[in-house]
Amino acid sequence: PCVVANIEAPILTALAADLSRRVAAGGTLYLAGLLVEDGPALRAVFEAEGLRLAAEETEGEWARLEFFRPLG
Repeated sequence: PCVVANIEAPILTALAADLSRRVAAGGTLYLAGLLVEDGPALRAVFEAEGLRLAAEETEGEWARLEFFRPLG
């Protein structure tokens, strides 16, 4: 199971708790269409919600973050 969001960073920050709750144990959250400079703040916000960073990709000014919720 996965959750995908391609929304601007301020909206993702506001929705972080709701989005994170939708990620089941073992599930994945993909955040795409992000500006590279927003990556560190978004990582901190979603890790504070109990998710762990699995991957981060950048291309030019764009970034994608992939988080997972640990099992158990």
